[in-house]
Amino acid sequence: MGLISTNPRTWVSVATVLATLALGCEGTSGETRAAEGEFVRKAAVGDAGAEDTTNDGEDATDGDEGRLDASVASLDGSTPASLDGGGSTVTNDETDAAVQLTDNQIFGILVANNDAELSAAAAGEDKLRGSATRELARGVTRSANAAKLRYALLTSVEGLTPEDSQQSADRKRVAGDIDAMLQTEPPSDSLDLRYAFGEAMTNQLLVDLIDETLLPQADSELLKSELRTARETAQRRVRDGGELVNALSPSVVPDQADADSAASDAGTR
Repeated sequence: MGLISTNPRTWVSVATVLATLALGCEGTSGETRAAEGEFVRKAAVGDAGAEDTTNDGEDATDGDEGRLDASVASLDGSTPASLDGGGSTVTNDETDAAVQLTDNQIFGILVANNDAELSAAAAGEDKLRGSATRELARGVTRSANAAKLRYALLTSVEGLTPEDSQQSADRKRVAGDIDAMLQTEPPSDSLDLRYAFGEAMTNQLLVDLIDETLLPQADSELLKSELRTARETAQRRVRDGGELVNALSPSVVPDQADADSAASDAGTR
């Protein structure tokens, strides 16, 4: 099993984004919803209060058509923002730290992620009010239940048992935040938005983790096959969740009349 250098993107950032979204979700005025969208956009680059940055990198290829930076991070219709933007406090040594995972730990990450998907879908069953959002949750439930059957087969045929790791622990923490949000808050468009956003972000992080760490380190061929299946499923959730986020999120770009009015008010002060 090879030892590789990985960039430890954590699931914790997703919880931060969801918490930031909550700041603008109580009101229904255009100003409040615009603030909500602005916070989402800035939080998506890891900076809820500092200067915004955009991704000037190369365009997505066909193989990356479902990546989050193209479909979710640009919630206000502006240039897509990089999810690897500012705000990180990870040092270079920590960023380049070699992470060694066993097959059982890799299996444990898949199990933890799948359990989190099932839990969130169940928590949102009676709270999500948009038909498209409910269908997303139902689709998550169907594919996650199918994955559980495959995991049981991996256990019986390959002898794999899920073991804990930092990645699986981080995913469980974020799952708790998402579940609490869905269980305690009243139904609203904003709740649907945050569920879809959480689905898109956590699954994009899973795709990255599979590509950069899990597939290169896995030994079992059956486990590698399951990782590829999990990656395909996660990409679909990124795409579907991203489309919902773009449909539900408010625009943060003021129309010209509002801009002229604000400029006039500023000039009379």
